[in-house]
Amino acid sequence: MTDLRKISILGIMGRLNTLIDGEAVFLSPMDVKSCIADGTILDRLRSLYGDYPEFSPGLNKAESILLQQEWKAALDIYSGREAAKMGVSKNGLCLLVGYCIEMLMWRNLRELTG
Repeated sequence: MTDLRKISILGIMGRLNTLIDGEAVFLSPMDVKSCIADGTILDRLRSLYGDYPEFSPGLNKAESILLQQEWKAALDIYSGREAAKMGVSKNGLCLLVGYCIEMLMWRNLRELTG
């Protein structure tokens, strides 16, 4: 993960937090998982909540693709155990925040362990 992607993840988390607090249009965990699986999560976020810069990471297609690949890896690793592992089962935006936290933790672990 590049430093730019770390900043993108933090920006996305901030925007998601704002949306959750503002009682944004509901997005279910199944919707989030489906959009991650088919690589359309950023497009879905833009269509539902607006064309925020946080939903266009890195301002280039390559960064967006890499970010979506990391979400896909998180989806595959958790494989339906999000409620038990993250405590998230009702809100898709909270699920995305949880995945982002995991992605940042993986980044830090890789930096520490080489």
